[in-house]
Amino acid sequence: MKNLRNGLLFLVVFIFIIARSAVELHYIRLETVSVLTIVILLVLLNLNIIALLTLIFFVSKSLIKLYIERKQKILGYKFKTKIVVIFVVLTSIPAALLFLVASGLVTNYIDKLLTPQFRQPLTSSLNVAKAVYEMERQRTMEFARAVVSGEKSASGYRVVRMNRSPENPTETIKAAFDGKEGTEVISGENGDTIRAAIPEYSQGKMTGIIVIETTLPKDIAVNVEKVKSAYEDYLNMESWKVPLKMNYLLILAFFTLIVVFMALWVALRIARGITDPIQSLAQATEEVASGNLDVRLNLRREDEIGLLINSFNHMVAGLKDGKETLQKAYVKSDRERLWMENILANINSGVVFLDVHGKILTINAAACSILNVNAEDVLNKNYRELTAIIASEELNALISGIIIKDLKGIE
Repeated sequence: MKNLRNGLLFLVVFIFIIARSAVELHYIRLETVSVLTIVILLVLLNLNIIALLTLIFFVSKSLIKLYIERKQKILGYKFKTKIVVIFVVLTSIPAALLFLVASGLVTNYIDKLLTPQFRQPLTSSLNVAKAVYEMERQRTMEFARAVVSGEKSASGYRVVRMNRSPENPTETIKAAFDGKEGTEVISGENGDTIRAAIPEYSQGKMTGIIVIETTLPKDIAVNVEKVKSAYEDYLNMESWKVPLKMNYLLILAFFTLIVVFMALWVALRIARGITDPIQSLAQATEEVASGNLDVRLNLRREDEIGLLINSFNHMVAGLKDGKETLQKAYVKSDRERLWMENILANINSGVVFLDVHGKILTINAAACSILNVNAEDVLNKNYRELTAIIASEELNALISGIIIKDLKGIE
């Protein structure tokens, strides 16, 4: 069952990643970027999203656990809730503000970096370069036409007449042999060469072609190449605008959530460090209240909680020693009482024990017989009540005499 659940979870995550990648490919169009770069970008985005979801899961798990403890009213839940709320609020507010400020700075920087104001000069420079090359193409073609018609000589240009097609002709040369004039640009080490090829006719029949060439200065070719490279780089960067924003925002959100998660973790750890010993102390107190004096808390700490635990252990140990002392004293007293009762029960003389207030504590059977009373009627009563119920005047006078003589201090 557990393997099936893990398999379903893996399948859901896999489908989620595939769906996200499809959506990202639909909305993030990077025509100028290679497939490998797109794959790396998608992997980074998905990793950031997975990390973000993982942190959200752990934060939610901790909060749900705290909520369950609150619902079950587990000891210490109020303190845990308060300290978690305080820590999370104190960290979430600055973290959220930092996220908003940082995300705003990042998006504004990317927008300004890829703003149309930067694209316009590059586009204009590229258009100027294209216009220069196009103008030179037209001039070369016009010169070629003039040469074919015999209006101009070949001064300043290289002129090549071809009666047949070379082994590896260019498209322009092929088109010229097919009767179509055209121009082309050939890049070389010394600069770009502008070439015009035009058919040559004699008496209405094409006898060959004339190729006119001129070479632009190398500096012009180098600068034009730089402009083209800068323009292509800008287009490449512009295509990364949306994914860069998404990636940076996900990274900022990830670190913001890390701050909140760390605050939550610290708050729960501090709360557990206080509430767990208190909970153990409360349970141990209930054990002591139920009569178990053997309970001890084996928590070693060097703070105030540790001092409280040590005091509790000493208190329980003292209670146990006191209980044992009382039990021993009770056993000893009970043994002496039984010994005294045994003696009193086996002598023929009447014995009555009084306390300092004249209360009858003990009366043996001989005394009950002599005084003609029941022990239950006189125990824990004042001796005057005993003298009041004695039936014999002689015994009553004797007891009164003894009381007046020996127990005068009682009155």
